[in-house]
Amino acid sequence: MTALDKEPGVPNRSPSVPGEPPLWRSNLHVYYSPIQFENRIGKITKSLVTQNIVGQVWIVGIWAEGLAVDEPLDDRRTIHRIRLRIPKVAGNGAAQLLRMAEFSFRTFWFAWRRKVDLVNCRMLFFLPVCVALKYLRRTTLVYDAHEIESEQEGFQGWRKRLLQFVERRLVKCADLMIIAGRSYADWYEREYGLSNVGVLNNVPPRGNPEPIVRQRTLREPFGIGEDELLFIYQGLLVEERGILLLLRAFAACPDKSRHIVFMGFGPLQELVEAHAREHRNIHFHPAVPAAKIKSYTCSADVGFSAPLHTSLNNYLCNPNKTYEYLLAGVPMIVSNFPELTRFVAENQCGWVVEPEERTIADLIARISPTEIAVLRRNIAVSRLRHGWENEEENLVRYYHDLARRRGLQLPIQSPA
Repeated sequence: MTALDKEPGVPNRSPSVPGEPPLWRSNLHVYYSPIQFENRIGKITKSLVTQNIVGQVWIVGIWAEGLAVDEPLDDRRTIHRIRLRIPKVAGNGAAQLLRMAEFSFRTFWFAWRRKVDLVNCRMLFFLPVCVALKYLRRTTLVYDAHEIESEQEGFQGWRKRLLQFVERRLVKCADLMIIAGRSYADWYEREYGLSNVGVLNNVPPRGNPEPIVRQRTLREPFGIGEDELLFIYQGLLVEERGILLLLRAFAACPDKSRHIVFMGFGPLQELVEAHAREHRNIHFHPAVPAAKIKSYTCSADVGFSAPLHTSLNNYLCNPNKTYEYLLAGVPMIVSNFPELTRFVAENQCGWVVEPEERTIADLIARISPTEIAVLRRNIAVSRLRHGWENEEENLVRYYHDLARRRGLQLPIQSPA
């Protein structure tokens, strides 16, 4: 069973006028994954149906062992996982390309048979098939990118040039582009001359506006006292997120009352677990469902979001973990990158550092409980300005503007 839609707090609002038809009858979201933990897709599709923008949603991904081919999320949203016939061969790039070509063809046929009239392409690799649907099926096309797709981590040489070529040629075919960050949007507008780019920050629901009650969810399992400082990193355990810097900084920290918990999964998990066995102030906790993240995060004193400048995407990133820390009432340490610096400055919620071992180690050593208390008071105010509830208002505006451009009849708005 997927954890995609287990995040609480995205309200199930009724349409503006009961019985009013949706703007688009059937909506397809294309994402090459088993669709298990893509909470951004979950939030967006839920808002699309509850705001009566679309009638039916199909989220198309790839099948994996133990998962259903068709998995309803509710009466209007269904995950459809394609069982690819071409086998997956580790390290075989040709096999991977063939699998993606098969996925493209079968996605096209799936959409054609269901007479889809709105397509959300979520990966550059599949923009060609989505553009084909736009012109052959006469659908509306939204390029719903998560980052700068042609600047993905690990793509160099001819692969990167190919991605850039495809994106440059096809991105203007989209009727609307949506992306998770203002800096990303600025790049697309500047690089490709786009004027139809909207920003939807990947923010959890704000939920209860009452003050955060700190818990001991992470302190008790590891025996961390209330008089000790607890730092947290939550998310993917990969090198480009600064994991090695944090491990070295805390391993060398002479004050072992300053602890860090790594909560997540990824290629560096075994290394984190090995450090946890060797150093009493380093701890590992498995990833938890989205619905539980806040209850774990709020037990920490300080959160980390200190990626390395390994790619343009990392440098311009607008990670959801900063919003998760803020909504949990936790100050944060962030890299001196544009979006991260802006976020901390606007919300007065943390410290900005160069993502280097020495600067991080120095900051860990000098942070005081008094500083943390001041930042928590700032956060108590600034967190009320954030939440998916705010982003949903932008989503509705983007799609209503798109509907006007497409000549669709907007629903009648009920009086305030």
